[in-house]
Amino acid sequence: MNFFTSRVLSIGRQVIAQRPALFTQRASYSAAATSSTNTFKTHVSYKPNPLQHPVNPNRKNKIPYKDRQLKQPFVPPAAIKNLDKLGATLRYVVRRTPSSQLPVYRKWMSGGNRMIVIIKKIDGDRSKFIQDLSRDLEIKPVDIRLNPTTQHVEIKASNSNIGALDRQLIVPGSCLR
Repeated sequence: MNFFTSRVLSIGRQVIAQRPALFTQRASYSAAATSSTNTFKTHVSYKPNPLQHPVNPNRKNKIPYKDRQLKQPFVPPAAIKNLDKLGATLRYVVRRTPSSQLPVYRKWMSGGNRMIVIIKKIDGDRSKFIQDLSRDLEIKPVDIRLNPTTQHVEIKASNSNIGALDRQLIVPGSCLR
């Protein structure tokens, strides 16, 4: 038995002496830079190699960014026969916000007891806009005013005309389109 043990140990020593041992250890920067062979073990894992597989499994079906068509074809604007006639009918315009919403806002004042509806982004004849708004919504002219500093239209909203304001400001055929 003693002979067998010594024989196994000597074979093991020969194997170790013939091959350099690969240890997982940290090396300093200078040692790693001068080393020409890789003495570190690669990480063994059951996970697939991320370099061989894309991160997103749907990536193979996507069109590469460089191959996508970024510019849309040019569509000429609709031909307007008479610009003077168009300008005469549209004396004011309410521009939409960048998110294509109407610029109509509610402002609560006096602790929530009083509400003011503010209409912004009005271009053109603002006094004509106020007249049309008071006529279409049946609001007293004293309840509508033009803020001289900001040029916004402010409407005093009471409990009786809040619903009318909500319905009339956004429906087709009203002042705001």
